[in-house]
Amino acid sequence: MARIYSNYSEEEISLLQKESEKMGLSLSAFQKYRTLLSLTDNNTIDITDLISKMKETLSLKKEGDVFIVSSLLPDEWTTLTRSEKNTLSKTLKKIVDENPQLYKINTILPGKINQYVVLGGNYEK
Repeated sequence: MARIYSNYSEEEISLLQKESEKMGLSLSAFQKYRTLLSLTDNNTIDITDLISKMKETLSLKKEGDVFIVSSLLPDEWTTLTRSEKNTLSKTLKKIVDENPQLYKINTILPGKINQYVVLGGNYEK
């Protein structure tokens, strides 16, 4: 795997960190995502839009509902790349980990797929 090194001013790195945190991505993953996004055609799905839609669907879940990441984006899931799916899975895992009063892992399905359960309340975006 090749590596590319970049230098940023303190102001630039602060902006990048703020945006990467909004998306739930590491700074490195965010940089790669934004760079590759700029090289693709306009038909590319913006991961920030997908994350927002995933959070919106999650906020509609009721206590006792079980779900997996793909069920939060059923129309888009089959068109996503492996990298996009991994990003969304990690983002959902982070939401669950940061909100233990609202969600927990219910079980791990075949293929190491986390199935989650809503404990109560709603996720605040």
